[in-house]
Amino acid sequence: MTRKKQSKNKTAYAVLFFYRYKILNVVPSCPLIYTNYMNWNIVGLGNPGSEYKNTRHNTGFLVLDYLRERWLCTDWKKKIFSNASVSQSETDGNQITLIKPETFMNLSGRAVIKYVKTKDDLSRLVVVQDDVHLPIGTFKFSFGRGDGGHNGITSLHQALKSKDFIRLRVGVAPQTATDNQGYKIKLDDFVLGKFTAEEKLLLNKQMPQILEAFNLLFTKGLSETMEKYNK
Repeated sequence: MTRKKQSKNKTAYAVLFFYRYKILNVVPSCPLIYTNYMNWNIVGLGNPGSEYKNTRHNTGFLVLDYLRERWLCTDWKKKIFSNASVSQSETDGNQITLIKPETFMNLSGRAVIKYVKTKDDLSRLVVVQDDVHLPIGTFKFSFGRGDGGHNGITSLHQALKSKDFIRLRVGVAPQTATDNQGYKIKLDDFVLGKFTAEEKLLLNKQMPQILEAFNLLFTKGLSETMEKYNK
């Protein structure tokens, strides 16, 4: 093949993928156009169904709903192959995929594994979860930790055969408690209960800070993000 013909082919290839992105809103994996493009999968843990809406165990879903609005992501679409609802956007040179497993909490790993095929995928996976060991109105990033008694995280560890992924742990415990020993009701009943008006206010108040933390994660990495927000 002559150099002239090769040049024409490369030009046609670039035009084709530009058309797919601009007109069809399909984000290609094309080194001719995107040289530093990074794909992030952000999973929010929760239970599907209206009866679980606004429960503490669905904090992951609530955070993803907030991020979807701020990042101007697409509408939620159910994906049969993964049994999850998905929304996507491109922000600051990153392709963002928001994922809500529709499997119920204890089987979350079955949905997430469909999006994690390589070590690179695992390194850019962020799982947003409720955490009964953190006071409401607080959050922390972690990496490589145990499940902390969270069944959704247990399912992910089993499916991914690894603990080496980023987690955003969003506190749901009463501000006067640091663990579940002080609860007057069973832990399962507590996390499946709905937020009080005061708790929801505290949760909503920290959402802009969570957004800022994600933006820092994308640009500066996990270490700097943890140093700033894990206080």
